[in-house]
Amino acid sequence: MPDQDVEHCPSAALCSLGLAARSEGRNDLAADYFAQAAEAEPGNAEYHGHRAAVEFVLGRLDRALEAFREAARLRPDSAAYQNDLGVVLARCGRQDEAATCYREAIRLRPDFPDAHNNLGNAIRLQGKLDEAVACYNEALRLRPAYPEAHNNLGIALRHQGQTAEAVAAYQEALRLRPAYPEASNNLGIALAAQGRHEAAVAAFQQAIRLRPNDAEAFAHLAAALGDLNRLTDAVAAYGHAIRLRADDARTHKNLGITLAKLGKLDESIASYREALRLRPDYADALNDLGIALARKNLFDEAAGSYRQALTHRPDYAEAFNNLGNTLRNLGQFAEAVASYDRAVAIKPSYADAYNNRGIALAETGQFAEAVDSYTRCIRLRPHHVDAHLNRALTWLREGNFAQGWAGYEWRLRKKGALDRPPIMPAWNGYPPAGLRVLLVAEQGLGDSIHFIRYAPLLQRLGATVIFECPAKLIPLLARTPGIDRIYPQGEEPPEHDVYTPLLTLPGLLGTTLESIPLEIPYVYPDPDLVEHWSRELAASPGFKVGINWQGNPTFAGDYHRSMPLRHFAPLARVPGVRLLSLQKNDGAEQLQELGDEFPVVDLGSRLDEANGPFMDTAAVLKNLDLFITSDTAVAHLAGAMGVPVWVPMGAAPGWQWMLGREDSPWYPSMRLFRQAKLGNWPPVFERIARELAQEVPPAVRARYLEVPISPGELAERIAVLTAEAGPASDRPRSRPASAAELERLRTLHRETFGASPELAALVEEMMSVVQSLSAAETRLRESEHAEDFGPHFVEAARRVSAARTRIGELRRRIDARVLGSDDAAS
Repeated sequence: MPDQDVEHCPSAALCSLGLAARSEGRNDLAADYFAQAAEAEPGNAEYHGHRAAVEFVLGRLDRALEAFREAARLRPDSAAYQNDLGVVLARCGRQDEAATCYREAIRLRPDFPDAHNNLGNAIRLQGKLDEAVACYNEALRLRPAYPEAHNNLGIALRHQGQTAEAVAAYQEALRLRPAYPEASNNLGIALAAQGRHEAAVAAFQQAIRLRPNDAEAFAHLAAALGDLNRLTDAVAAYGHAIRLRADDARTHKNLGITLAKLGKLDESIASYREALRLRPDYADALNDLGIALARKNLFDEAAGSYRQALTHRPDYAEAFNNLGNTLRNLGQFAEAVASYDRAVAIKPSYADAYNNRGIALAETGQFAEAVDSYTRCIRLRPHHVDAHLNRALTWLREGNFAQGWAGYEWRLRKKGALDRPPIMPAWNGYPPAGLRVLLVAEQGLGDSIHFIRYAPLLQRLGATVIFECPAKLIPLLARTPGIDRIYPQGEEPPEHDVYTPLLTLPGLLGTTLESIPLEIPYVYPDPDLVEHWSRELAASPGFKVGINWQGNPTFAGDYHRSMPLRHFAPLARVPGVRLLSLQKNDGAEQLQELGDEFPVVDLGSRLDEANGPFMDTAAVLKNLDLFITSDTAVAHLAGAMGVPVWVPMGAAPGWQWMLGREDSPWYPSMRLFRQAKLGNWPPVFERIARELAQEVPPAVRARYLEVPISPGELAERIAVLTAEAGPASDRPRSRPASAAELERLRTLHRETFGASPELAALVEEMMSVVQSLSAAETRLRESEHAEDFGPHFVEAARRVSAARTRIGELRRRIDARVLGSDDAAS
């Protein structure tokens, strides 16, 4: 329609032009025509009403509000104008005023279904759900085929928790109007709330087909795909939502959660940070960011994120709980307990926080308090598997096996505890004579090695023992006593009468600390491989110490049990020690990163490739003087073989290592070296190095002295420097330099001679003779200076000669003692 010269048009003509422009979508022009018509004839409510409707479409709400108010003033009996005025007020967020307008429209026209529907919307947003439902039902009574009212009724019912009724309302809206994207989206939300995620996905996809640029529908689709564990598809859907609405912080946060589930922690963290850029006070995003940082073992950063969340939401119980978990991982147990206390003070029914609080208390040896915290959790949630299990582990850790074994059975209620449901009855401890008992391996490889020691006990009770074993352990455990038949997990079991999970046996057999089966060794390596590695390692001189530092990094507690290879450096400095790496897979890359820092022979890359898992490792262990390892399966392997094994132990170890002990009741050949402070490894390895120096035979130590002198000469040199350092010394040597050399040689002496009483006596005599020599030489010099060559000079000369002769004898005896040869040269 061409623009018109309207200067002399009557108001009716202006209104007609406005209607024509509106029909063509030229709303700005239409608004101008309607405004001119209203100005020409200000008492015409219809002109104000038309102008208001166009201004509303244009989003100019203030103008629309002004025009509708004028139309309603001119036509106070018009229910339509009151209803339309309410719609504009509602769009402005003024729900109370909108509701007043809708009620006035209904007073003017009680059978006005739109006003009833709109009033329902206004009071629903005020939280008056029951009244809103009544409004929608009245609208539908007046107009049963009213899709908007059915959709809105569904929203109110869903907020009331009547999800099934809400689904029915949305479905009726879609029956009346199949191309109704809002109803499809709302149906998807309700179906997801019912756990019908496949149907929800279909509903969201229909909404997107109808409205491809609907960011909200994409976000809901992503959430439903995530619930179906279709995580990659969910990430793609979140990507679509973000491209359509990049400033939605919640979508970025939810994308972060999904990426974290995929293990893409760096990308997850980036999504959380984008959400926080858009909304810095987003407490949920800060909490989720903390979780991701903690999964990367960045505990200090995680704690900072939780604390920031709490500044924005001080009553955020979940953030206090997560902060407690992170403080626990940092070894700040008292602070962790305080954080859990805050969580349960805010949310007294917070069962998980009581469970986590118990863990922190148990780590510091407060067993009674830990058990009480677990019990509180169980009272709140009687089937809280982790709390039952943690309470049992606490009892086991403190040596309370009677209660511990019984409670430990809760582990079998965890999802995936056993690979498949059992067919035959469980053995309950009655005499098994004549029965075929199937032992089912569970948990890690180390647990299978640890507890297969119980097979001979069952066999002696008359049972035929069948072991369902992890396939990779079968070659290793094939020689273990007590097993009549072994077969790999995943295959159909042979015929049997009863079954029992392997870790249930200690409880069924009444194990106490005093009755732990200690028929060790019970794991035997292949003799041919032992011989092979004996020849291989013969070329490695010195005291052979195998090392292993890294467990499976996906294990939740790996941060506390594994340690960087660099911490083994003090061991390499012990004279005579030869470090041999048995590390495979994860952690082996640290050998390359080590460079020339200290020598380590890499055996790990040659182990278990041709002969099967643990086979070469076991054979190498039999040819070592000592094995030093983190708390992994190979620690159990060494202990089960009776190999001397030392385990550097974190401050929060597994239950089987108990607390405070330096030995293991399970493995007599094992020593435990515990952290005093969580995460602080250097003091542990310094102590191991000192203990290791005592284990290396003197003859081996002597071959690796760092000075080109014999042990006897070392003892004499220390004695001489000690005499020189005395207050009567008149030697010209610089006293600080002498003191430094003396300290260096004393350290070498300790590492070389160890704590042998015989050597100590010889060294003590060497000190005495050197002092006598020094005194005699002083008298000799004094006589020479006085030109007195009488009896005093002769006696001093005799003493010097005798002392030097005795020193030579002592040097030879010390060499013979250390080097193991009576004819060792001085």
